[in-house]
Amino acid sequence: MSKTHDIWLAVGAGDRIVDPPLTPLRALLPADWYARSKALGELAPVSGAGILADYDAAFSASFANYLAMREKNREYGMFNFGDWWGEREINWGNSEYDTQHAFLLQFARTGDLRYFRAAEEMEWHNRDIDTVHHHRDRTRVGGVYLHCVGHTGDYYPSSPVPGKGINEGRFSISHTFIEGHLNYYFLTGDRRSLETALRTAERHNTLETRNYDFTNCRNPGWHLILAMAAYNATGDPFHLNAARIIVERVLERQTEDGGWRRQLVPGHCHCLPRHHGEAGFMVGILLTGLRYFYEATGDERVARSIERGAHYLIDDMWAPEVAGFRYTSCPRTNAGAWSNFLLFDGIVFAHRRTGDAKLGEVLRRGAPSAIKTMDGWGKGFTQYTRVAPHFVGYLDELLRRERAAR
Repeated sequence: MSKTHDIWLAVGAGDRIVDPPLTPLRALLPADWYARSKALGELAPVSGAGILADYDAAFSASFANYLAMREKNREYGMFNFGDWWGEREINWGNSEYDTQHAFLLQFARTGDLRYFRAAEEMEWHNRDIDTVHHHRDRTRVGGVYLHCVGHTGDYYPSSPVPGKGINEGRFSISHTFIEGHLNYYFLTGDRRSLETALRTAERHNTLETRNYDFTNCRNPGWHLILAMAAYNATGDPFHLNAARIIVERVLERQTEDGGWRRQLVPGHCHCLPRHHGEAGFMVGILLTGLRYFYEATGDERVARSIERGAHYLIDDMWAPEVAGFRYTSCPRTNAGAWSNFLLFDGIVFAHRRTGDAKLGEVLRRGAPSAIKTMDGWGKGFTQYTRVAPHFVGYLDELLRRERAAR
């Protein structure tokens, strides 16, 4: 690891001790300027009514709970501060789903500095503690530890609480995120975040594109999100080429029903024989990665793949009785609205292109239920909010048109 510190110089203070300000001055622009720049993607405007207002109110309440959990769990100390705790009960989250990215999107929408400060705290932690900056094995440089005990794991030969947490430290593309690093660089000019993001992107786009294949949808999904974020930030064709390798295999493996069916594993299905299908949130992540690729390339094959994937999610996992989705294709898994906003990114893309009534009905019914179930725990909070700012304005328009048509 490699720790970032602030150093305060008191010039001309003599013998007096000068307390540094807790909130230093920052150069900021109006929120609508950030939205118009598109540097952080399409951002919904702030509104005093409708789903937009409901979303912002839920975000603010969840954020208050997020800070309250910090106090309750005593999430402090040079090693821990900025991160959230409690994944699998005893793991540190290591910014799963890119918490700083979610907070910076909301800051850019609203101009609310509370979200910027929390994002900065997580950013400094995630880039310093959770990321390998130096190692005698150069293939480990740029690796990011997934959620585990003590951020980097390997403090215990087995879990200190049997059956809970992850005791060993390991890397996985499914738990590696760089959009928050890049957004923080865009907003501050802090090159340490840019360098960390690109070091991680170069590692994965080099080592993990050889003879490329994948097991479940979130692996190519997160890899595409990472590769396209690096490409959009730099214009370096190396990253776009890595994304092309991934996309070609994803298109090749898409099944006739629009999904990417596989035999489900324990945790996703406990039936014997096991069901075939996928976890909905994993498909949702992949559709976001495919959207990023389409927006940069205009590849119509990818657009059609997203449309088919959107219909697959609804046909296979939509549970109208809860206005949400089943966890997986297994009919015995729980259903709820917790994953709606992760899945809606691809469904919104498909609805914008086709106007399909089935897609629109799911979006209209699922938006209010998702907002009602938002909470303040770091992982859940980030799942809800990491892509929602890109399309919540579109949901607001849909619901307004529905009310006007009544």
